[in-house]
Amino acid sequence: MAEAQACLEQQRFQTDREIEDVFWRSVECKSRLQVQAYLEVYPTGRYVTEAWACLEGQLGLNRAARVLVQQGLAAVGHGPGPTDGLFGGAQTRTRRAIRAWQAAKEMDETGYLTREQADTLMALGQEAEEARRVAEAQVERAARAEAAWQAREADDAAYTQAQRIDTAAAYADYLRAYPTGQHGQEALALQATGDHGIVGIVVVVHCAAAPGLARRGPFVRPAAAVTPLTIGATTTSDSGSPGVWIKS
Repeated sequence: MAEAQACLEQQRFQTDREIEDVFWRSVECKSRLQVQAYLEVYPTGRYVTEAWACLEGQLGLNRAARVLVQQGLAAVGHGPGPTDGLFGGAQTRTRRAIRAWQAAKEMDETGYLTREQADTLMALGQEAEEARRVAEAQVERAARAEAAWQAREADDAAYTQAQRIDTAAAYADYLRAYPTGQHGQEALALQATGDHGIVGIVVVVHCAAAPGLARRGPFVRPAAAVTPLTIGATTTSDSGSPGVWIKS
């Protein structure tokens, strides 16, 4: 009797499987109503994963939307792995992350998304993406500010070095290194004075007041140039302007 009962149960089981197989084969994956009808009849059936995949596929999520879903999962602590927009099959990291999120929200742990679930995760992903962009912009601004500060420090150091040497060549070197430097105008002015700090063009002339000597300074009148040899004592012109006597 027991054997007969077991045989009947086995036949019934085989018949039920065959009926489910026939039912699923008749379902068009693109038909939401047909897929939902299968799930209502067989909520734990052998094709539920395929059914949920069909329903998710009907959402039409493009790759950008899937990236947002993954970012949303990551934002709430369910790491989906790389945010590459690829969900993959039932056992991928993204599917496991979806199931974990669904479990935390007391939803059916299918690993596949409904429209409402997808919208919720995409909104979370969008918020996370905006926060990431703001943070990156802040980091970039800080990096630019640091680079600008370092550039100013280097500019100041180069100009200080030129001032320490205090020659036309030193100021020319500074201007070559920092053609748009913050001390450009001062360097140009000091470069034009030559090596003695006299602003303007210095002309060396014969001086009638002291034969055999020449006077150098911004106050003199042009005359025949002489070759400077040694610097003499500081004196003044007839008008009282200071100058430097140079033996020729």
